[in-house]
Amino acid sequence: ISVDSPDGEKVRVNLPMSLARMSNEMGFNLDGLDALKIIDLQSIVDLVNKGVVGDLLEVVSEGYTVRIFV
Repeated sequence: ISVDSPDGEKVRVNLPMSLARMSNEMGFNLDGLDALKIIDLQSIVDLVNKGVVGDLLEVVSEGYTVRIFV
């Protein structure tokens, strides 16, 4: 997961799929930033389980760019 803010801040998170699956099962969500509220973790997990490789999601909102990729 990568997040770039309009003021130049960059966040990079490498998340093991086992942790993503567990977080999703526990009801974890990405509500900290409006641009992240639309992300459905279950859909991301399903795409990875199907073997999709590359960009899974890219959102540009309010100057932020959020990218989820495998």
